[in-house]
Amino acid sequence: MAKIKILPAFCVFFILIAFIPAHGAAPAADSSFSEYIDLVFQKNSLEMAVAILINDKNFPVADVINKAREKGYGFTPVIEALIDTNLSCEDVMIAAVLNNAPPEALFDSKKISDEYHYTPEKILKFLVKELMFMERNEEELGQKDYNQETRKANIEIMLRVCKSMMEEKKFSQLEVMTFLCEADASDELMAAVIQRFDVPQSIAVKACPSHAEFGQVYISRELPQEAYIVIGVDHQTLSDDAGRGNGVISPSQP
Repeated sequence: MAKIKILPAFCVFFILIAFIPAHGAAPAADSSFSEYIDLVFQKNSLEMAVAILINDKNFPVADVINKAREKGYGFTPVIEALIDTNLSCEDVMIAAVLNNAPPEALFDSKKISDEYHYTPEKILKFLVKELMFMERNEEELGQKDYNQETRKANIEIMLRVCKSMMEEKKFSQLEVMTFLCEADASDELMAAVIQRFDVPQSIAVKACPSHAEFGQVYISRELPQEAYIVIGVDHQTLSDDAGRGNGVISPSQP
């Protein structure tokens, strides 16, 4: 009977590597996961490497993004390469911000803006709704502890987006607050934006009057004429003598 010789595992790995064509082949075992991604990026352009790893091999998007960044590629070209795969533009935007892409990388992508017609305000509204949906989904699954950490992380993402819109794209506080209100942003997110960017109360009320129902209370003397004039039931607070104990603001003399 012929004897079968068994090669050491590391020899098998290097033999397989020698026969991998430029367009990629089946990923090696888990122990060589990183080496395989390295090889694909070494032998191909960014666009080809991303297409191989996402379309052909179904590698996790986060791993592809991180490896591309290690290779020195900027976030915007990586995002555009991902959009050219079988992922949707929306999937790419979510994956990008969850993997620390700065908002400007999304704003500067011609594929996102020109091909998919996402303006900064549309990106903001989409991310608000999508990230809130992810939180609700986790909570429905009973992952409340994890949901709390996710909510904090998502709020930080949204704060970065708002900051970039105001500083890089020159949107006003009123515009950003209005976009958030139109996207049905959570009370927690609205409060975080107001606190982080020192948004005046008059702007917050003008952008989203309904926000006054959720803990932000104002009296008529705090609001300029161009803001909404609050009449009806007075909201009494410890630091506020509005209504002077009567609890009601007169409609005729707010």
